[in-house]
Amino acid sequence: MAANSRLPAVSNSGACALQDGDDGSTVNKDGGAHEHLKDGGIQTNTDDAYVNAVLQQLTGQQTQYVHSSGLLDGRQNQNIAGNSNESDNSVTNLGNTGINSILSWQDPQIYLKHSNIDSKVNYLDIIDFVGNDIGGTSMPEERLISNASGGQLVFKSGPLRPKLESLSLCQWSRANLSIMYKLLSTGELAQTQILDYLSYTMRFYQLVSSCEFVSVLFFDREYRRLQKQHTFRWGTDIPHLQSVYLRPKAVYNKSQASGPIFKNANKQQQDYSKLWCPTPSLCPSKKRIKVKPVRDLVYNVWHDELKNDVDKDFLLQGIKNGFDIVQDNLASSHISAKNHPSANPSSPLYNKAHQQILTEIENGNYEFAKSTPKIISPLGIIPKSDGGVRIIHDCSRPLGSAVNDFAGDVEKQKFQSVDDAAKLVTKNCFMAKVDLKSAYRSVSISSHSQQVTGLRWTFPDGQTHTFIDKKLPFGSKLAPGIFHRLSQAIRRMMSRRGFTIIAYLDDFFICEKTKQRCAHALRILIYLLRKLGFSISWSKVVDPCQKLVFLGVEIDSTTLELRLPIKKLDELRRELASFQQRKHVSKKQLQSLAGKLNWASSVVHGGRVFLRRIIDSIMQLKHDRHKMRLSGDILHDIHWWYNFMATFNGKSILLNTNPVTSVYTDACNTGAGGFFGTDWFYVNWKEDFPFAQTLHINEQEALAVALAVKRWAKCWQNRRVFIYCDNASTVACINKCTSRNKLLMSFLRELFWLSAANNFHLVAIHLPGKQNVLADAISRLHELKLCQFFMKECLSNP
Repeated sequence: MAANSRLPAVSNSGACALQDGDDGSTVNKDGGAHEHLKDGGIQTNTDDAYVNAVLQQLTGQQTQYVHSSGLLDGRQNQNIAGNSNESDNSVTNLGNTGINSILSWQDPQIYLKHSNIDSKVNYLDIIDFVGNDIGGTSMPEERLISNASGGQLVFKSGPLRPKLESLSLCQWSRANLSIMYKLLSTGELAQTQILDYLSYTMRFYQLVSSCEFVSVLFFDREYRRLQKQHTFRWGTDIPHLQSVYLRPKAVYNKSQASGPIFKNANKQQQDYSKLWCPTPSLCPSKKRIKVKPVRDLVYNVWHDELKNDVDKDFLLQGIKNGFDIVQDNLASSHISAKNHPSANPSSPLYNKAHQQILTEIENGNYEFAKSTPKIISPLGIIPKSDGGVRIIHDCSRPLGSAVNDFAGDVEKQKFQSVDDAAKLVTKNCFMAKVDLKSAYRSVSISSHSQQVTGLRWTFPDGQTHTFIDKKLPFGSKLAPGIFHRLSQAIRRMMSRRGFTIIAYLDDFFICEKTKQRCAHALRILIYLLRKLGFSISWSKVVDPCQKLVFLGVEIDSTTLELRLPIKKLDELRRELASFQQRKHVSKKQLQSLAGKLNWASSVVHGGRVFLRRIIDSIMQLKHDRHKMRLSGDILHDIHWWYNFMATFNGKSILLNTNPVTSVYTDACNTGAGGFFGTDWFYVNWKEDFPFAQTLHINEQEALAVALAVKRWAKCWQNRRVFIYCDNASTVACINKCTSRNKLLMSFLRELFWLSAANNFHLVAIHLPGKQNVLADAISRLHELKLCQFFMKECLSNP
């Protein structure tokens, strides 16, 4: 076979041997033993020797490993049973796999193959041992106030059963001790096993110190369910249970949580609970109560809400003294820049902007400068879709001495997205949305930072005045990160109240199974936001419904679809068509296109791979007016988007909540292999892909993953797929959707084109080589000794 960087098509004889059954299971068409993919695990036939052997071992609570006699080069022995169909013209070899080796629950393949959850297992759940009054938030009845029917509906319910994610560490600890007492009293936990149970408890606390608490709670629930089902020793480690459930804590930089005292921080607090009023549709009267906008964050309320919060120190310091948007090393001389043309009196946007300037002065956000600020930045005015305008404090001008030049490095943070919202959506659930009004204008900055937020404005009489901005300016590169941490703290506050929400800066998404509970969560969120000191954009609040637009994407729970609005989709198509005719583009034009493509990528899985080079090219242009020639890889990416969007209907099915978790690949210098469920493949570089013989091992590992995706893509439609690989470089490339290596990038493009075409989301997980036993054995079938062993011992019908 000639060297070719593009993956060849798999022959018919190598087609995927799996098809969907009537009950959502995956069935082997070759007539071999079948497995059911359910609840993220695999249910194997009860007569499987592997299952019997493992259960026998776990029942006896054996912890030792049974080592092989050296057949796998010193690795743990694994026997394989199944059928094999080979074709001389096929790129891959086909077969059914099973495993007879007795290892322990530390072997990932044991957990992944037998992590099925029997819903009838009567295990002791933590939440069943927690009192109903969760931190004082339990409500014996729910009330839905609505004017839709001209009356008031009252929905009564008993004490709410606490949600697992709403538990505190103290509540878990008490419930854990209660469960231990229960197990001892029923004889399920022997006196000699108390230390084992305490060892597991200590392991739980260790995980809490390094992982997000909610993820550890769900890990604990899954662990208890498996322990009850298989009766293995408490404290037995299951690494892949941790890989699937645990998420490491976000690391915050507390060095920014310092600054001089803001003298106006101790304003007299008001009882904002008396000012709160729900949206008009939730009020008995159609007339909304007029209240004075709340413009400052209320320190006392934040202090009470942030007890034991992970980001308490940084947030309370900033709310009390103001947040810093610059470091201490400011220029000694004064720096000034003229406003952009859009902010001049001759601009058509001037009148609306002037009214907003007066509002900012009236609210105390803009203050007349008593002395010349160290930096006076230019203002810019941009129109908003609702007919208003937004004042941009251009903190990037003048170049080299702008506010952002003194801000230091931006801390990397992961913002929540439509993908996170989609994970909460279930069939016919109800959703709601809250948007804050002028969110940044509720957040004060430190007196030190106020030295650099100077601005000038020309009034209608021709006089120009200088102001300082006392609030978080729209244009500071640190502003999004600061507000992200505020909104995530609000998300955690709602979690402690028993509600899971999504927070993207000033947009909040609520999703609940019933309309009543969704309305209840909406009222509590609005009350909390106003109590904390934010203003609500009432026109953008969406009452409980089954179809809404969040972050520009329409979410429909009745059809379980994500949709791009037709109007915006047509705009993107027109812009892509215009780029086809251009030979040169400016930085500003590329930024506009990249923003739209990034938005579309929230629905087009894998689309961000074809956005990477466009973003890289933007970074090479210094000024907005600078242009570059459209050619090479960038042009190919734009062509890909243009061709894909021409046939794309703007819809994608929400991913199945049960992920695919049984995909492994491995490669060596002479071959590669992988398996999924009961299907497997093997390639020999010399015979099948001669060009791959001289590739680096990282490239060979990536090619093995690409071959696996090409083989099983159609089996993964509308699923989230976890693929396990023992090469860290390949895992990083897949998860980051990019690589500097051109060959690896070509593999990624093939891989994610299949992802976009079949609507599945691929996540790579690193697996230590010593644990990737079966894939490693398949990749080495070219070794005579291992091949003979495989043919003799591992194929049920040789």
